[in-house]
Amino acid sequence: VGIGVGIQSYSETVRRNIFNRPISDRHMDAAIRVLDTFDHAVRAICYDFIVDFPGDTDEFKKENIRRLNRLKRNFTINIFPYTSYPGTPMDRNLEDGHPARNGVYRLNNPYQPSYLNRLLRMTPYTRPAWVDFFLTDSNRWVRALFFLYYAYFTRIRQPARIVLLLVKWHINALLDRFAIKGTRSDRFDSFKFEH
Repeated sequence: VGIGVGIQSYSETVRRNIFNRPISDRHMDAAIRVLDTFDHAVRAICYDFIVDFPGDTDEFKKENIRRLNRLKRNFTINIFPYTSYPGTPMDRNLEDGHPARNGVYRLNNPYQPSYLNRLLRMTPYTRPAWVDFFLTDSNRWVRALFFLYYAYFTRIRQPARIVLLLVKWHINALLDRFAIKGTRSDRFDSFKFEH
């Protein structure tokens, strides 16, 4: 069983005034505590956030990160860029040509790769003390250290899957080599190599 929760923002001000979701911080925290009591029965808890909306500030993002950082690390998050829909008050206030107008922004672009958006993305997978460090001390060396950490986490995991696939392929080749003569497994049928 998996549960998704559309938090959108951990700022009560943003939820009420921008997303028109009159849910208090007290109710939000109570709902998360209830989810924490059932984390043994729930395979995945995912919180959804919207970033880069008109009026989004670094303070709103820092509030999201601080509050997420206090939670038990039993969740993942989805981050979505703000998308405007025709006829809504937010759409009427957007300047002409804004990428969020008419859903274009969300369909064609991920969220902006800013320092705080990336830190928000990494919070569930990072030790709380590290998140505090990256959040409170934002000199250029700390940011450089964070970007190395971010690059390691997001980019190097994929090559590890490729190496794992190659190791499995070699193990299967050894198993086939020692198989009884005249029998061949179909282990390699899914591999397509082109010269």
